Amino acid sequence: MKENTYVSVTILLACLILALGGKEVKCIRRDKNTSGAPLNQKVNTTIVVDRGDVYDCIDVNLQPAFSHPLLKHHKIQEQFQYCATTEGSTS
Repeated sequence: MKENTYVSVTILLACLILALGGKEVKCIRRDKNTSGAPLNQKVNTTIVVDRGDVYDCIDVNLQPAFSHPLLKHHKIQEQFQYCATTEGSTS
């Protein structure tokens, strides 16, 4: 009988921990910015997928990653630039 009480108490504590330790569900208001786009960025295009996912497209040069002070004058290269050398030419 004593073992049965321990099992009951253990199951009760496990249920309480699982019930109270879960994530809190929050309701999203309509006026709140739900996308990952910063509020001060201009959104070029908004794409809504069939399942309800929303993607806001921001200009590549205005991405939040490039707003860091060290990247202020950084230029994005869309194609790799390299020195053109010909094989067999020696100077």
